[in-house]
Amino acid sequence: MDKKVVYINEDISGFLSINKDANVNKIEYYQHNRKNYDDILDLTLQSGEYSRFNIDENFRNNEYSKLYKEWIDNSINKKLAQEIIVKYLDNKVVGFATLSKKDDQLADISLVAVDKNYRGKGIAKEIILNTIIEAKKRGFNKIQVVTQVDNLPANGLYLATGFKEKSLTNIYHHWNHDTI
Repeated sequence: MDKKVVYINEDISGFLSINKDANVNKIEYYQHNRKNYDDILDLTLQSGEYSRFNIDENFRNNEYSKLYKEWIDNSINKKLAQEIIVKYLDNKVVGFATLSKKDDQLADISLVAVDKNYRGKGIAKEIILNTIIEAKKRGFNKIQVVTQVDNLPANGLYLATGFKEKSLTNIYHHWNHDTI
């Protein structure tokens, strides 16, 4: 079982004027090449640390990695995401968030990751704030993000960046072990 929490920020109008953090408003977009693709893929796999697809031991054939690779590939190819907001350090992608459209008013952050070696340095907050700014620039009025209740760092991040809990859903995987 997993507990999925949806966070929403229903008024992102003030984010265009954020200037307190020197790194906010310096939005960097993902530019695909082989080296940074490896960075993005590694981060994507790190992002699912709390994912039910990663922690459910009934997934035995590398489904988690395949699913998350397809997710980021479709985001890069703009099938799922409008944009990928990234943070580069030392010529490496050390964090990113994907921005997609749910409807005309609602943007969605579907993947967020910061390299485990760069956590605790404010990078995730910078990426989230820049993603909110980008959503507002694209005409959205609201933005949401989904995570797992057990992902305490993500929950704290979203609350600290202006999100409020919208819903909590229990997710169950029912396995028929006769067919596995």
